Amino acid sequence: MENTIEEIVALGKYLQSNFLSQAQLIEQSNISETAFDKLLEQGAVPKPSYLLDFSLSCHSYFGEHTVPNTQCTYYAQGCVQWITDIRALSNEQTIYAHFKVCFLREYEALKIQGYVRNDAGKNMMLDSYINEQFHYFIAGTYGLCTRTGRVTEIVRKEVAMHTIQYLSGIGKLTEGEMITLQRAIDLLDEASAYFAPHEYAASSRAKYIDALRS
Repeated sequence: MENTIEEIVALGKYLQSNFLSQAQLIEQSNISETAFDKLLEQGAVPKPSYLLDFSLSCHSYFGEHTVPNTQCTYYAQGCVQWITDIRALSNEQTIYAHFKVCFLREYEALKIQGYVRNDAGKNMMLDSYINEQFHYFIAGTYGLCTRTGRVTEIVRKEVAMHTIQYLSGIGKLTEGEMITLQRAIDLLDEASAYFAPHEYAASSRAKYIDALRS
């Protein structure tokens, strides 16, 4: 029981430190709840990365205090800027087009900095690949596994992961390849979430950052 309580407290601290509740997101985005619900229904903004469903009963000298079945949703912090950017766009096509522009802009910036391998780069520029990442983004997946859920972090994570996975499959790395691997790990570190305590062991941070640095 003690471990369970500690896990609940740790999860609560992680969510409060790294995510926004729906009320916080609406307030910081300067948008009405009705307008936010409409964007969510249209698939224009990412879904919550975490959904907590719980009830609570507390007994003490002062009596019993109960919280009935309650749901709390937590969104990536980057959703605030995303809502600001897309709230004037009219439909899914224009919203996806905005995502694609942001994606390719960051990709080109990383390419100039020497992060992108040619074979991985060809796939990442395909519309089918970008469209797939867009759907993960809207589903709230990237809000969970990147630091703040911004499009730039998605690109950095994908580029870094491709490089790390490729170089990790080589038996003996050259000095240049070792430097490239270290840069990719650092890039992934900057883009990746810290992950909730119960998720960390299975996360990309544990496998591709901390394990490779140890």
